[in-house]
Amino acid sequence: MARRELTMISRTSGRTKRSEGFRKATGFTLVELLLVVALMGVVVATPAPQLGSSLRHWQLRQATDQVASMVRALRIRARQEQIPMRFVLEEKTKSYWSDRLRVSPAAEPPALTDPLLARQQLPAELEFSDLAGFTTEGQEHYLVFTPLGRSPVSSVVVKTTKSRNSQALQIEMDKDGTVKISTISPPLQGSD
Repeated sequence: MARRELTMISRTSGRTKRSEGFRKATGFTLVELLLVVALMGVVVATPAPQLGSSLRHWQLRQATDQVASMVRALRIRARQEQIPMRFVLEEKTKSYWSDRLRVSPAAEPPALTDPLLARQQLPAELEFSDLAGFTTEGQEHYLVFTPLGRSPVSSVVVKTTKSRNSQALQIEMDKDGTVKISTISPPLQGSD
């Protein structure tokens, strides 16, 4: 019962213990805020180099998958339509495309809206290198898929253009048109 009386007295007086003395300061000091901002900066900056490397690897993988998918689709198209198809790439412009080889001048030209025949571009940070098994005419390097879907054994490397921490993936095509992507290990530093 005594407790209830104290509470009532407190309510009627309208005062609390805090208001009787000095008020306690609330909030944060400038030093505390600067310390938190500095810690957040360290936490954010620590994984930044790995994030850039991961982004480049993802971009490399995505572009290599697109090139390999075009080669696979081209092989299937050659078999379905029973006409030779050509996969073309150009190192200087970092572009690649495919086209039908016309057996006769009267052969029907390809549809302009065919996405398989559209010219594609590698991202600026990537390039083609180490071509093997491709036929070269001027700036163009190409493979021909026969109406049976066969092509010469060949390979091409897609790599990052950055010399530091460079990454590379190799696309290999066997004579049956099977396409395989493999990782190429960078050479060891100072092992010339």
